[in-house]
Amino acid sequence: VGAALPRLHGSNYGSRQSRSDMRTAMEGGLWARARSRLPSGSTLRYRCAMTKAADFPLTLRRAEPRDAALLTALFADAAMLPSAPSAPIAPFSGALAWEKRLADYADATSLPLLAFSGEALVGVLLLRSFPNHVRRKHQGLLELLAVRPDHRRRGVGRALLNAALGAGDEALQLRRIEVNVPRRPGAGDAISPLERFYASFGFLLEGVKRADVMQLGA
Repeated sequence: VGAALPRLHGSNYGSRQSRSDMRTAMEGGLWARARSRLPSGSTLRYRCAMTKAADFPLTLRRAEPRDAALLTALFADAAMLPSAPSAPIAPFSGALAWEKRLADYADATSLPLLAFSGEALVGVLLLRSFPNHVRRKHQGLLELLAVRPDHRRRGVGRALLNAALGAGDEALQLRRIEVNVPRRPGAGDAISPLERFYASFGFLLEGVKRADVMQLGA
């Protein structure tokens, strides 16, 4: 094998470091909540005890194709994008992209859930199940939980997750729900606020995926 060719830069404007060279590999923590781990008959009591209501009137409902424009506007804010590293939202995603994404959750066995403060969309949750997989019918995957920056730490995410777990336990009959939570390399046993959030609902860390997602910055 010959020697690697040197990297060439244009001479007119100098060089610019590639943004890919500035990325950090993030670990992915696999967290799961299994009903078999919770005391028999106490799932709902446990979950409600750990749930704090939002500090303002909040309305939850299932997402519909007509909500594509609202989701487009919500994720137009760049501050929303890092909130979903394991289920990336492509920058500048338009209404058509969201219509296609919501179509994946049209089946009654999945749950696309929106949170509204008045007429304003302030949060979204996407829970997918696997009804056509014989060995995974009992499982669900929480692919997205995102809250508008100015409404975070006000109970919106907790209300969305509480509703999703209630639907999973009862209507969807899920016995296991997984979520991937990003972790910085070398975090060791340190628990991040986001991991602590999921742990409060009965999720347990089952493993770590090395170099799972890439993120700009150190």
